[in-house]
Amino acid sequence: MKFAWTLVAGVMLALGVAEAQSGTSILFIGNSFTFAANSPVRFYRAETVTDLNNEGNGGVPALFKSFTQ
Repeated sequence: MKFAWTLVAGVMLALGVAEAQSGTSILFIGNSFTFAANSPVRFYRAETVTDLNNEGNGGVPALFKSFTQ
C-alpha cells in the first residue's frame, strides 16, 4: 500500500513539474484562509481567475495573479 501511494505521489509530482515548466497555469488548492471565507476579499478580482467550482472566488489567487502580471 505504501508503494502505491509513493507511486501516485511521484506521478503527480512529475505532472506538476511538467505543467509548471509550460508556464500556462497555477492551481491553488487551499482552505478558507486562502480564499478569505466569509469576507468580501473572497470575491476580489474574481473575473481575472478561473474558478473551477464556479463560485466566483478570487481573493489570494487573484492577488497572486496580479503580482505576476
